[in-house]
Amino acid sequence: MAPVALSVAASRVYTGVHYPSDVLAGAALGVGAAFALRGVIPTRGQLPAPGRPPADAPALPEGRGLVVVANQESGTATATAALIRNALPEAEIVECAPGRLASELAQAADRCTALGVCGGDGTVNLAASVAVEHEVPLAVFPGGPSTTSRTTWASRPSPTPAPRSPPAPRCGRTWAGSGPGPRAPTATS
Repeated sequence: MAPVALSVAASRVYTGVHYPSDVLAGAALGVGAAFALRGVIPTRGQLPAPGRPPADAPALPEGRGLVVVANQESGTATATAALIRNALPEAEIVECAPGRLASELAQAADRCTALGVCGGDGTVNLAASVAVEHEVPLAVFPGGPSTTSRTTWASRPSPTPAPRSPPAPRCGRTWAGSGPGPRAPTATS
């Protein structure tokens, strides 16, 4: 803006509309007003950065130290838990019914380096509050309702119920992989 302001000031003197002293006094008033407002209203550079500052997260090779709690009844969480087992063989995966999520998340937060969660919005919200309370990092793996299944189900004129399968265990723990660390066969409690 300075070149534009200087050209306007010079044109005022050149055309004889103002004396040079008038232009200098006006420029001084404008600069003074700008600095006065800058002192009252902070600029973007003077404001604190939004959100929390970045923090370091622990390295978890092969998922060692990560405990992932998956909501069994949350859309694609069970399938996503299988993918997590393959990608992070040292991670402990806990699959639970919705009624056991709060207690399982709290227990997992007590014994982990990082807490993982797999489920929908409500499951992730609950896990976030537990992670903050226990001051552990949170890894979120999406596992909520899939859009495809919702769309397919809604497009059917009169859905017929699927054959019932035996109920899933209330809570299951598995350790995948063959590296060092705790190992146990799939167990239910």
